[in-house]
Amino acid sequence: MRALGRDVSFLSNYLTPELVERLDLYIYKKIGLEWMVVEKEGKKVKEALIRQLTNCGFPYLEDDNYREGLYLRHYHDGRDLDPKPLEGTLELLHFLWGGPVYLETVRGGKRAIFFCEGKRVSTL
Repeated sequence: MRALGRDVSFLSNYLTPELVERLDLYIYKKIGLEWMVVEKEGKKVKEALIRQLTNCGFPYLEDDNYREGLYLRHYHDGRDLDPKPLEGTLELLHFLWGGPVYLETVRGGKRAIFFCEGKRVSTL
């Protein structure tokens, strides 16, 4: 894992549940049209902050050849991939690769495989 070493170490060593509460840190998420606080528990907030610093917040992907195409595996860390950028990225990868592109991930707690062979992304 690529991380901003000192920042991750600092958070790991010094961000306690008490400090999370004192600093009023929390995890928020857009639900419908509104942003809502979804988590205030210290350990989970700390893990979310560290995840954002690890690999600069970008998802981990592993690649492989599959059926004459490019097969990518996303290492799911509890955050689902955003659908809009996912589709655009697969379309661009298809253009660059010159063939079919597959992406295996987790969506809503279940395994999902996205497939792009042109300008349309679908699921298998």
